Amino acid sequence: MKWIKHLLSLPGKYQNRKEIGKEPTDPEKRRILFERAKEGSSFDKYAYGAYCLNGYGGEVNSGHAEYWLNLAANEGIVDAQSLLGESYLFGDVLKKDLGKSKYWLVIASTNEDANATRLLEEYFS
Repeated sequence: MKWIKHLLSLPGKYQNRKEIGKEPTDPEKRRILFERAKEGSSFDKYAYGAYCLNGYGGEVNSGHAEYWLNLAANEGIVDAQSLLGESYLFGDVLKKDLGKSKYWLVIASTNEDANATRLLEEYFS
């Protein structure tokens, strides 16, 4: 995922490529992403939402995941659009909502996201 590359831009030990494998379970990393997301970075909003959705660096937080991913998706982050569409489709963490799923998958597919296009063809054709 693109957010892994983004970890290199964070301060301190996150600039060391050897530490990347440890990132998803690091609560400090999640806290840093949250602070940066609050400052307005669209990509940090996406990365923080993905962390919350997957429980990286703490517990799964569906409310934060949905909120921050929606902000990022509305700001044009295609990965957030695709992830929201998929999350609403399967309903594992976010409440299943086929209307929202199709909405975000269509937008992501229009923005040339191959996964979104595949999911649209598989589930909504």
